[in-house]
Amino acid sequence: METAGSGPEDELPAEAPDNWPEDDTPGETPDNREDDGDPADDAWDSDPAPDGGPDTDEPQDTPSLWENWEREGEDRPALGIYMTKTQWNTAVLALWLVVIFLGAMAVEMLWFRSLGKKVAALTPLLRTDPDKYIAGIEDLLGDVRSLGVQQTRCINLAAACCEKGDYAKAVDYLTSLDPRRIPAVNQGAYWADLALARFHLGQNEQARAVIDGNADLFTRMKDSRGLGGLAAVLSVYYAKSKGDLELAWERYYAAREAWPDPSTQKELDQLETKLRG
Repeated sequence: METAGSGPEDELPAEAPDNWPEDDTPGETPDNREDDGDPADDAWDSDPAPDGGPDTDEPQDTPSLWENWEREGEDRPALGIYMTKTQWNTAVLALWLVVIFLGAMAVEMLWFRSLGKKVAALTPLLRTDPDKYIAGIEDLLGDVRSLGVQQTRCINLAAACCEKGDYAKAVDYLTSLDPRRIPAVNQGAYWADLALARFHLGQNEQARAVIDGNADLFTRMKDSRGLGGLAAVLSVYYAKSKGDLELAWERYYAAREAWPDPSTQKELDQLETKLRG
């Protein structure tokens, strides 16, 4: 099968034959053509398109960016990052908000630090005058609507109640808190006081559940300077509650020697009475 343009009749000679007549007629130009009334011929006489338009081969003279800005009556943009007035005002406002936020945080941190120092100043009263300690804590923290402050308030009030022997009230303060939201720094005091109060109330299974559920915490607490004595006391209570008096006495004597502070010795005095009874 042959396609169009592939047959012998469609072949063109590679070069003109020797008997090809020469055409001496000059080509038609705008100067020698005849006017036959064809409107299309007027294109010869028309002027080139203005401003280097599509009817001319001359390059177009496109206004530069700077000229466009000047024609619109605006200032030329600065080199580098360009910001509109609205963008600049927004950036300044955002910067001021950040400054205000950081300033507020700094003021709050200073206030909490000052409050912490006032609470620490009351600590000696916890052993010598628990009622006065409770009044001082309520005066400082009672009206502060902060979760962290209220957690500190309840934990410290529970500690004072344990010193007074009001263990039921101590449990009420501690169980009013959500332990999942208590910061790690306060977890030791929270769980230790709760276990101690429950042991004193005879709630041995619940007290052991507190210790078993926080075994890693209580293991680390044994070497704590602040809570190590209380952890030693709880280990004695734990053994006694399970009926292992031999282990309880062994831990009792070890605690007597290792923790001579008045608070731990006071708890051990009460434990000795219970062990002998």
